[in-house]
Amino acid sequence: FFFFFSSRRRHTRCSGVSWARRCVQETGIGQFHSTLGPITMLFPAERQVFLREENSKLYSVSAYFIGKTIVELPLLVLFPSLYCLSVYWFTGLNDDSWINVLILIFVVMIQAFNGFTVGIMTGCIFKNEKLSVALTPLLLLPFMVFGGFYLNENDIPISVSYTHLR
Repeated sequence: FFFFFSSRRRHTRCSGVSWARRCVQETGIGQFHSTLGPITMLFPAERQVFLREENSKLYSVSAYFIGKTIVELPLLVLFPSLYCLSVYWFTGLNDDSWINVLILIFVVMIQAFNGFTVGIMTGCIFKNEKLSVALTPLLLLPFMVFGGFYLNENDIPISVSYTHLR
């Protein structure tokens, strides 16, 4: 830990918008997958208990999923926030503006929440947790390929050019 801070160059700034955009995108993808993995394996393990309690009319399906979301919400806010606070300054994205930090935290929290909901969805689709873990990447691969990560800045269509950072 000491060697990292003592060898770190002072006043490092990112060299270009392309690097900053990719850094933010990697941060969002990382948080998406870090919340996706555990929840994908969780619901298939709880499926039998959930079905038994739902069939005995202890609670409804919506109450279960709203309760699960409320329980996970503090973690979906805390961990991405801590991660973004460290990544923002360690990667040289800092420009001494707190509004940019808050925007990054908000975007990454939305990505983490999306990972949580996709994890619940894939956990509900597949009955076996091994099958769920194995097939979730196959479901997500088209989104990763066509999501713009492999797109050069000059290849962005004019119809979506308003999303391009300048």
